[in-house]
Amino acid sequence: MASFEKVLQRSDTWRGFHSQRQSGGEKYSLGTGYQALDKALHLGGWPKASLSELYTPQLGIGELSLVLPALASLSSASSPASLSPETLAKAGKQRDTRAIFLINPPHLPYPPMLAMEGINLHQLFVLELKTEQQQLWACTQIMASGHCSACLFWARQPMRQYPVLRKLQLAAQQGNCHGFLFRPCTDLRQHSPASLRLELKPGQQELHLHIHKQRGGQAGQQLSLQRSPLLRSQELLAVPKYYPQPSKVKPFSRPLPTLPAEEKRLWH
Repeated sequence: MASFEKVLQRSDTWRGFHSQRQSGGEKYSLGTGYQALDKALHLGGWPKASLSELYTPQLGIGELSLVLPALASLSSASSPASLSPETLAKAGKQRDTRAIFLINPPHLPYPPMLAMEGINLHQLFVLELKTEQQQLWACTQIMASGHCSACLFWARQPMRQYPVLRKLQLAAQQGNCHGFLFRPCTDLRQHSPASLRLELKPGQQELHLHIHKQRGGQAGQQLSLQRSPLLRSQELLAVPKYYPQPSKVKPFSRPLPTLPAEEKRLWH
């Protein structure tokens, strides 16, 4: 009986019409900081120890701003300047002293803005890796290490191998890490083991979301969130920064260690 109760407490166990939010969904989720999105997600926020996928038609449409309130709630920054107490309350104030990793972001993050949003810069690490093999290997190792509270990875080309995505999901689960994978919208046609799949589309004043999958909950909901004032300028909206081919990605300037022989086999 005890083992059965443990199975029921797992975040990946679906209990039919029983709402995990009503039975302590906060144990399995981290508030997004957006009331409308929390309401649409049956757990009430980003699923914990899981991989969440965000699909965008182009780079830089506000995908990072969507997860900033959650990152601020994980960060140990003591006094965020721009996040209101209400926003932090929605995000849960679940402080975490572990690191936050950004892997291959499309643009160089602006530290003062991140600090204003409540991110502790001492916990933030940015990695630029040259090859897809190195990116996937680093992302898997970081999430599975147990020393990372959130890992954001921008995929610069379509990811068609289900076993690779499965490794990322298992790594997030093993390390109790929030994994956020940004992918091009063309990948929506592929199956994925991710717990949550969101499609993002930019608007003039809003960011439009379409929930394509949420494990244990209903999909198909569409909603719009107010865009950050920093992302509303016509200059940012007018520049089409589409996903570049791997050859166009600026390589990392410092030499990178080669993968061990046993790790190379995982990505071939």
